[in-house]
Amino acid sequence: MKHNTFPLFQVLVHKLHIDEWELEKDNILSLVPFDEEKFRTVEINYTDYFDKKEKSYQNKFLSLAKPYLDEFLQTSEYKFDKVDEIWCQRYKSSNYHPPHDHGAFGYSCVFYAKLDDKVHPSTIFLSPFQGVDGNHIVESIMVTEGDLVIFPSNLMHMAPPHLSDKDRIIISFNLL
Repeated sequence: MKHNTFPLFQVLVHKLHIDEWELEKDNILSLVPFDEEKFRTVEINYTDYFDKKEKSYQNKFLSLAKPYLDEFLQTSEYKFDKVDEIWCQRYKSSNYHPPHDHGAFGYSCVFYAKLDDKVHPSTIFLSPFQGVDGNHIVESIMVTEGDLVIFPSNLMHMAPPHLSDKDRIIISFNLL
């Protein structure tokens, strides 16, 4: 009997490392108003996602990321032309972000601004379909501080519960 296998419906997740992050980290994170109470939620210690004004760190961060995004654009399947939104989130002990997606099209990005890869879990991605056993397939990729992960905006993902006393900080944005 002849057997053929076809890898249908692959989901590509891309990881880049922003080499200059170590030099710019303190400068950029000092612009984030982490102490403002209005940016706290039950699940996340700090999120400025709902603040639709331009963020104080936005231009410096995007300038740093631009050469990497330009390089990614050369090979990406979807030809984005703008950053739609940008936001920062800080996770403290017991914080998490439940499964969600960022809409029907484009790319979403998670930049690991502050991360101890020995104690902080990375983003978990949920397969758009169940395995043959009926269970959901979940995957994550190894990341380090300074990594930028780019994935289809409609891919469900989550930040698992944060169990460390060390802060985990991400900067996220969408590419349309």
